[in-house]
Amino acid sequence: TMTLRELLLNNDTQRSAATKIGISEGMVSLILAGKRTPSLRVAKRIAEIYKCDFNTIYEEDQHGI
Repeated sequence: TMTLRELLLNNDTQRSAATKIGISEGMVSLILAGKRTPSLRVAKRIAEIYKCDFNTIYEEDQHGI
């Protein structure tokens, strides 16, 4: 299973991911660094865009990205 970091950065730059998701590049950086947890809306967008299981976004946050 790919981590959120691998999923986003294997497909996009942080800037491109941010644009697709609809958040700032800085917020993508904070999420990937484990310093912020994505909101429900952002997690849903990530799951839709990158075709991943919504629950894994929060599971990774619990165990570290």
